[in-house]
Amino acid sequence: MTSQAEKTIVDALLKHLPKALCHGLEEGLVAAGARAYRDSAQRHEGHLPSVLGQSRHFHSNEQFALALDMASVVHNPLRGNDIIIGELGPLRIGRFCTHHSKWNNAKRSKRRLDVASHNQWLERMVQPRLFGEQSKGPLIAVFLVSVYSSDVRIQPELPLSVEIAVLDTTLSERLFSEPLNVFLGRYAQPAEQQDIARVRLKAAVKKQQDSQP
Repeated sequence: MTSQAEKTIVDALLKHLPKALCHGLEEGLVAAGARAYRDSAQRHEGHLPSVLGQSRHFHSNEQFALALDMASVVHNPLRGNDIIIGELGPLRIGRFCTHHSKWNNAKRSKRRLDVASHNQWLERMVQPRLFGEQSKGPLIAVFLVSVYSSDVRIQPELPLSVEIAVLDTTLSERLFSEPLNVFLGRYAQPAEQQDIARVRLKAAVKKQQDSQP
């Protein structure tokens, strides 16, 4: 990724995605993992991966929708296997669960592909030669990703990490991804601001020097 593309993505996320919402989403997705395991733990080991995967989907959807509701973010209603997509300014916020060794599970959802299509203008920033003339797009699709172990015997009750990711239109490449707890640290970084007091002092000194014979 080019530094300009990453800066564009990060600046947009920090501007439009409230820190409190990020905290709520992370806490909700972690809680979803614990509830899914609680509901599935007594299943036969031959069924456990499938049952646990389904349970994670439903609990994560419910917790994701709850966090969006708490932040007054508009989203589609909970219904069946539908994924939840929040709409916040130029952001379209989705989620999925995956294993740490593969992220391509997201490809299975046509709805996720439709949402990720908004990121084509970011692809052009990353690989301008491949996509031709760069275009500007008003929307960014961002996903919260619960990354679980591929082995149900290793920490099945919690995700190994919750990541924030902006993916390409095929959901194959990460245009930007970072553990959410690391991304939260970006909010604490002070913006580069000019020292107004120092500037005024230098201006006053210069004015005084200019007035001297």
